[in-house]
Amino acid sequence: MTILEAIQANPVFSDLEEKTIQYALVSRSVDGAATYATSSLKNVELVSADLYLDKSLLPEFKEGQLSLKYNSSDLKKRALTIYEKYEDPKALELGPKTINVGVTAVDA
Repeated sequence: MTILEAIQANPVFSDLEEKTIQYALVSRSVDGAATYATSSLKNVELVSADLYLDKSLLPEFKEGQLSLKYNSSDLKKRALTIYEKYEDPKALELGPKTINVGVTAVDA
């Protein structure tokens, strides 16, 4: 089984075109034609996290009786979990942001 086939085997990605997965693989400099092995698990999971994040941005689709809607929150959480597991810089993009509201403590 190749790395590309391992990613395609994930049911969450069953409706993604191969070129979408190939784009994610190239973005991470991963050879999709390489043999999938335990040593490639990190790359497979990080590419999958990128795809979860991409999929979370897709709008709801309706055509006749067909309706597709993805739970954006769950997909982003899944991606964040993987990014944090491997200490990937994308975790900082998805993580909570500190907001400085300019409030200071006053002694009473």
